Amino acid sequence: MIQILVVEDEAITALDIKQRLKGLGYSVPAIANTGEEAISFAESFKPDLVLMDIILKGEMDGTQAAKYISSHYQIPIIFLTAFIDEDTFKRAKLSDPYSYITKPFETRDLQIAIELALFKHDMITTRQKAENDLIYLSQHDVLTGLYNRFAFEKEIQKELDKLAVKKTLLGVLLIDLDNFKTVNNNFGHHIGDQLLTVIANELLASVTDQFFIARLGGDEFAIIHPNVKAVEDLSSLAERLINLFNKPFKIEGHYFHSTASIGIATIDSLEAGKYELMKHADLALYSAKELGRANYQFFSDKISEKFKKHSIIESELPAALIKNQFYLVYQPQYSLPSKVVSGIEVLIRWKHPGLGLIMPDDFIVIGEKNGLIVQIGEWVLRQACSQFMEWRASLSIPDDFRISVNLSPRQLEDKHFMNKLASILKDTGILPQYLELELTETAVMTSGVDLDPILNELKDSGIKLSIDDFGMGYSSLSRLKTLPINTLKIDKSFIMNINENKDDATIVKAIIDLAKNLDLNVIAEGVKSQEQLDSLIKLNCPMVQGFYFGERPLQDNEMSDLLHKYYSD
Repeated sequence: MIQILVVEDEAITALDIKQRLKGLGYSVPAIANTGEEAISFAESFKPDLVLMDIILKGEMDGTQAAKYISSHYQIPIIFLTAFIDEDTFKRAKLSDPYSYITKPFETRDLQIAIELALFKHDMITTRQKAENDLIYLSQHDVLTGLYNRFAFEKEIQKELDKLAVKKTLLGVLLIDLDNFKTVNNNFGHHIGDQLLTVIANELLASVTDQFFIARLGGDEFAIIHPNVKAVEDLSSLAERLINLFNKPFKIEGHYFHSTASIGIATIDSLEAGKYELMKHADLALYSAKELGRANYQFFSDKISEKFKKHSIIESELPAALIKNQFYLVYQPQYSLPSKVVSGIEVLIRWKHPGLGLIMPDDFIVIGEKNGLIVQIGEWVLRQACSQFMEWRASLSIPDDFRISVNLSPRQLEDKHFMNKLASILKDTGILPQYLELELTETAVMTSGVDLDPILNELKDSGIKLSIDDFGMGYSSLSRLKTLPINTLKIDKSFIMNINENKDDATIVKAIIDLAKNLDLNVIAEGVKSQEQLDSLIKLNCPMVQGFYFGERPLQDNEMSDLLHKYYSD
């Protein structure tokens, strides 16, 4: 039943209004005689409407009481009056009443005024709720209930504006879940959404109210620390968050262990805007991802320079091939114990007009991500085979001498690879048995596609295959036995301390013995000293390569001179 509070200081009039209201089907929880009493009853009973006499006895008249009730409790007001002067009328308007009724009045007029006021109030309330819902949705993430990116950026700007009077730092932490995509792929997006919601609640529970937490989208969250007194505060917070993700989360009977990487940026002045602050945190997050995930990194000038260079490389890599900025260098491989050159590994370099020499580690990964590695790899193969045949044409190079070219799994995944390779062999005149293709152990073992068919096809064609960086990946003996390979290249990390570390020496010996039993060739990489060379000779390692024989890979003319030393007529 609709409740209406009557505020009238004339007792007979008040009772008359109460009787009329009851006759209309309304409930009257109380009658107030003063403005103060009206406010007290409004707070206690929360009526649906107040009939308020404008002229009341006491210190507070009806206009003052109505203004308070309307603003504090959002209850509609209808004024009752027998007489009102111009000044009182102006004050009454300020309380935004829903209607006026002049005493004396007919019951029908009272009913119409009440129903119109209640209808108007319902419309206003519905509109306000819709507006409030829109405002909430514009600032909150629908899934988790956290603030969204829009609210996050707005909050950063608000905190930046305060920096002029504060003596503390403003800190931002970007949190990205590691390998979250696998949850969606393996269990479905509904499980992924539940995991995000659980993590959002864990984040809210793990920090105090002074922190602003948002979900920026996908599996990325953010925290604003508005009062950083020392960077150690942020380190402590980041470590606590890292530990938070070290525990498994249970969802629908499944346990999920989702680690997180965190990028942190700080600012102490308005000189850098919100977008620069977010960019710095994003670069720090990217750096944390690169360093193996499940860690946190602070933004620094070093990171900035690194990613500035990365951006240049990424944007200019497509044109490097067209502009002939790539060139090849060659690292000789030596037989033991004779120390005769018996093979060559081909390496690529990029001579950039602005950045100078760019090493493969800086651009190969980018090429693999954007697919350019297929074109780059084809160019390397063609150039290497052509150069090798030039050397063979002028020198007495033995038939078991091979030129080795690194290969990316992306090239093998290219359905046209075998046709391209056949074209290169035909155009350059190189025989398949002169060419050895190298794949890293990790690439072979973790490729998303089955490489065995094409590897077998390559071996059947007479091309040799080698596993690079052996010992650093995930090979099992049973898997190694089935791979159609010819050579194992022992990773340089085992050679580095072969004389100081007995475990490394034992591993190297085991790899050499294993290869011998599987009828595979072995090449030890990264030989730098006479002591390392002597140890490998004692272990009966058949081939080596490294800077012991030269401080750097050789240019084509230098490699030509070296080959003439051993194989000229």
